[in-house]
Amino acid sequence: MAERARFVTDARWPGSRALVARVNGHTVYWGPDVDAEPSRAVPSCAGISANGRFSMAEIKWLGHACVRLRGRDVTVIMDPVGPETGYVPAKQRADIVTVSHPHPGHRHLELVRPGYRLVEGPGEYEIKGTFITGIRTYHDTEHGKRFGKNTVYVVDLDGVQVCHLGDLGHPLNEEQAELLSDVDVLLVPVGGGTTLDADRAVEVVGQIEPHIVVPLQYRTEKGDRERDPLERFMRAMGITEWKAQESLSVRKGEFGEAVEVVVLVPDP
Repeated sequence: MAERARFVTDARWPGSRALVARVNGHTVYWGPDVDAEPSRAVPSCAGISANGRFSMAEIKWLGHACVRLRGRDVTVIMDPVGPETGYVPAKQRADIVTVSHPHPGHRHLELVRPGYRLVEGPGEYEIKGTFITGIRTYHDTEHGKRFGKNTVYVVDLDGVQVCHLGDLGHPLNEEQAELLSDVDVLLVPVGGGTTLDADRAVEVVGQIEPHIVVPLQYRTEKGDRERDPLERFMRAMGITEWKAQESLSVRKGEFGEAVEVVVLVPDP
């Protein structure tokens, strides 16, 4: 079933507009002749391989709130991390860079080689066949009066809905939670400080109910040493044993029934 069709510009069809819709959880676009009869429009489903299966999407944590998403045809860097956090990853290549808010630890654009498209703020974006939604939230519980605004992003990565909360500082309201109700993978800050602590993070996880939760922004040997340790969040989630992994690979339709917490090793 298709939902919320809309017109966007697309570099693949200069001077024209493409019609974009969500169909069965993934992005479908028609173009360049959007005035064509439906029988003449040619749909293309981002992330579907030649054998009809969705491609694997890879998620890698680069430290603090910085995450690299790799799909079949696109690489996204979210909140490029600054060295003041203690993390100094290698220079990255990306097609898209998203920034949740302009604080230095989240907007170190020098981390990424030139040639990317920058997404910064609420709205709907379609870049290289990748559909991104930015949702206005705040960095504190006072509507941004203390630390400013924050943008939560949902990236449709080969049919997998990946949500990055940035430096969210409050529980979601009903409208925000509804907009995030289809999220598959949730990237959530858990270490407190100026963002969610363990208890608030668990509350937000309960509001969104994703398939997979990836905790970010907690104390490690490499950075964020002033934040709370991961153990507080894991205990609050009822988890006593876990093993960190280098990256997470996911495919649409291959999720379990229960919420899974995946701990990633920051790189480097």
